[in-house]
Amino acid sequence: MSREIKFRAWDKEDQVMDWPTEISWDDGGDIQNVDAYHKKMTNNFVLEQFTGLKDKNGKDIYEGDIVQYGNEEDMKFNVTFKQEIFYACNTLGSEFMVDTFLGSLAIGNRLKIIGNAHQNPELMETDK
Repeated sequence: MSREIKFRAWDKEDQVMDWPTEISWDDGGDIQNVDAYHKKMTNNFVLEQFTGLKDKNGKDIYEGDIVQYGNEEDMKFNVTFKQEIFYACNTLGSEFMVDTFLGSLAIGNRLKIIGNAHQNPELMETDK
């Protein structure tokens, strides 16, 4: 079973999230241009990939999202993509818990998107 490949783009200048209609790469594999709603964005955006997973409310989970597991306040994770795998990185840091495979947290339908790293950076802060 294959997952749907789609992206969203955080526009750093306008501070808004856009959903690209077209992405082009140069011969070296680097992103050359992103067209979101016919607005050309170059070097002024953060491109984030859909994980293939949905939260308990049916919302698509993208890298850069901040998700919460169940009702536990300390169980907030930043979704990242590294080593070709989507991870849930605990916002309290590695001394609290190591990075976890995002898919393993999605089992049981207890994940909920509570924001994203661009619009809600305060969700990644801790008082501890």
